[in-house]
Amino acid sequence: MRHFYLIFLLFSTTLMANSYYHTPLVFGGVAATAGLGTQAAIYHSLMQTELKGWSRPETGSSIRLESACGIEAEFHLVGDHRRNYLLLGITNSSAKNVVIKNNAVTFRLDKTKERYPGFTYNSSDNRVISGWWSINLIPFPSKEEFRDVKEIEVQVPVIDEASGEQCSLTTHFNKTKKIEAENISYSAFEFSLDGGGAIEQFGNIRRLGRPRGMAAFEFNFFPRPQSGFGLVFSNEAGFQDSDKKNIHKKFDGAESYSANISYLGFQYVYRHFFSSEFFLQYAIGPGYQSVEDGKEEDLGRIESRGLAFSQKLVMNWRFFQWYAPSGETIDIFTGLGLVHFYTPSMKIGGEHLDGHRVGGLLRVGVSF
Repeated sequence: MRHFYLIFLLFSTTLMANSYYHTPLVFGGVAATAGLGTQAAIYHSLMQTELKGWSRPETGSSIRLESACGIEAEFHLVGDHRRNYLLLGITNSSAKNVVIKNNAVTFRLDKTKERYPGFTYNSSDNRVISGWWSINLIPFPSKEEFRDVKEIEVQVPVIDEASGEQCSLTTHFNKTKKIEAENISYSAFEFSLDGGGAIEQFGNIRRLGRPRGMAAFEFNFFPRPQSGFGLVFSNEAGFQDSDKKNIHKKFDGAESYSANISYLGFQYVYRHFFSSEFFLQYAIGPGYQSVEDGKEEDLGRIESRGLAFSQKLVMNWRFFQWYAPSGETIDIFTGLGLVHFYTPSMKIGGEHLDGHRVGGLLRVGVSF
């Protein structure tokens, strides 16, 4: 029973950690796991993603310690391949309850540009009662913009809950050196597997019938958080027409046949992040398509080949994130979407079989 209790606490804390370590994590998860070391493990994982290019030589860390109005604050810069964050720890040593205005935190970049946090959800204020402490992850609005910044001033508004008086916790970060690992953190590799079926066909391709199903594999590389490129391989198997009306005459006089279409293509990929968990992905590009006779005795015989195009639109949900001991962030995600293939010119037995194919798909993938 004791082992089950420990596993339950670790699992629940991990789930709360996926929501940027809000107050419920600190007052619920950390308090509940006191003595178990879970909070130390979470903190250690975050420190593995610290931006070392902003570290002070004397500490080897980006940590900045500040105090004001009876409040002590610990500032770190951390990041993954999507975003960079301010990791803010607050200890309330005063006799009053205070409110940390997360949305009103300001970042002054290189003394010229002022930015506010890039929350992709409605972030609430963080209430810290007397004698308690809290941790919060506050996202920078743009990782790309952050890349060329040399100096950052951070101001955190702190409100006295009773009187409404405000004071500010202020700190400064200076980039000390370029770190190759951090340059790599602006990129990501992604592998995904897709499976699905036909929705509709347009044009002469309808003569070939409908496939039983589709399977696809993608490998994408993102040198920037939003834009990337990659390779896709897909196979649509068992093109058949149950009504025997539109079957191409090449395949055994419409008595029985099966055809497979294979596609290998290059694609440009764009991602839009709605939140830390949900992102939309669109891919488009040209490729090479081949049609094979799928009958057992003729399996592998190419009936037609040529140029084709594909595009995909997928809504993805990142349901698990793991911080590797090396500091890398590994995401596991799933998604639902649509895929569209266009064949401008295809002939089998002198007949045109060009047209459009639209299908639905289910995706599972991993990125790091």
